[in-house]
Amino acid sequence: MGLWGEGVWQSETQFDLVSDLGHDMGVKSLLFPKHPERVRAKLNDGRLEDMFQILKRFKSNGEICLLAAAAMEVGADLSDDFRTYLKGELEAGRGQMFEQAQNEILEALVEYQNGVPHHFTGNDV
Repeated sequence: MGLWGEGVWQSETQFDLVSDLGHDMGVKSLLFPKHPERVRAKLNDGRLEDMFQILKRFKSNGEICLLAAAAMEVGADLSDDFRTYLKGELEAGRGQMFEQAQNEILEALVEYQNGVPHHFTGNDV
């Protein structure tokens, strides 16, 4: 299967990376959890911001994009620093993802409200 599109949640690699990030943050099922409110609470307790700062230090923009997308799926709080950094990197084309996926995340980031889950269309597959 591997890759079935160029958008968000349209490749096994994206799912694998998000699973690894979730594991690193102590979140069992970061993507499509049975209890999104529990995942949101864990991310909002500082884990999301801590992981963002680690990834930012290493300029791991592809992982930052996926972390943001997964966080938006459950309605987690994105800090102003997270939003500003990600928006700047995406607008400069440095998201380390397909252009379609970068554009989807940038669009979502502009309209995203903390606490309100945002679902990307790629997860309908």
